[in-house]
Amino acid sequence: NLFVAMVTSRFEEMTLGKAMEGSRTIQIQNVISAIDNVILGKGIGSGGGEARRIGLVGATDANYIKMLYEQGLFGLSIFILIGVITLFKGFKNIRYLFVETMAVFGILFSMLGADPLTYFFYILPFWYCMGRIWNKNYLLTLKMNNIHV
Repeated sequence: NLFVAMVTSRFEEMTLGKAMEGSRTIQIQNVISAIDNVILGKGIGSGGGEARRIGLVGATDANYIKMLYEQGLFGLSIFILIGVITLFKGFKNIRYLFVETMAVFGILFSMLGADPLTYFFYILPFWYCMGRIWNKNYLLTLKMNNIHV
């Protein structure tokens, strides 16, 4: 009974408002206000956790905001375009590419409030799955051998 109450209480606390209160909101506000080159950005690595550790403006969460600061609208737009096309390809062939599509979708979604592409245990599977989705020979092999979910 106590365990169920503790779990229920924890889920009630897991709201967007709770997640974004405090230092996360301040980080995002500081990064957005510090953007001086909205088109090309400040440069990769200039707005992440390492930048914050040495006292510069940066965000340890909200990967899309960090990408906007570092790569500008140009780089962020290219990344989003690649992500959208990848998801379209994945969902079009979801029967064969379910695992890859869900991995890419999950990481892209988590980038709203986290910075998963900083960690190798996310970035490696992310780009691997992206490559699998774009690989026509891989998809053809799956279809020819009737390997699907």
